[in-house]
Amino acid sequence: MGAPSRTVIVGQSYGAMLALAHAALFPGRVPGLVLVDPMNPRFVARERAFLRSTVPDTTDPQTDRRRVIRRMSRTLSAFSAWLGEREPALAMPMVIVSARKDWWGTPAVDAAWRRSHQAMAAASSDRRRMVSEGSHHDIPHEDPGIVVSAILGLLAGMTAAP
Repeated sequence: MGAPSRTVIVGQSYGAMLALAHAALFPGRVPGLVLVDPMNPRFVARERAFLRSTVPDTTDPQTDRRRVIRRMSRTLSAFSAWLGEREPALAMPMVIVSARKDWWGTPAVDAAWRRSHQAMAAASSDRRRMVSEGSHHDIPHEDPGIVVSAILGLLAGMTAAP
């Protein structure tokens, strides 16, 4: 059995950026996206200095986790810029699921995070935003039902389309 030719992709946090990149590279294979509390180019552009301040020293990474963090931190700006040129034009249904509760630890950054999600949702009439009222960033564990609802809603909207 082979992989399906078209797949709805769900990504959380940095994984949402990877989901967006896959959709940008293979738009015919991705009929829709569910992005759960997504890291995104709008946020990266606005909060670049803050994001750099959160990265631990990885000059000599000794573990796989540290090596991944190092690679992500070194490529985030270029990857985000590339994705920022493509994401607004993605012509597919998207559901952006945002956490209501702060988690970055800085009120201005938390507000920028939510605004970036609102801007993503507002970029197209095929996009909508849902808010997980009781969750911090770990929505899949804190409120898995909203993720399931987002997926089912996306699929229902896709089957209802002419």
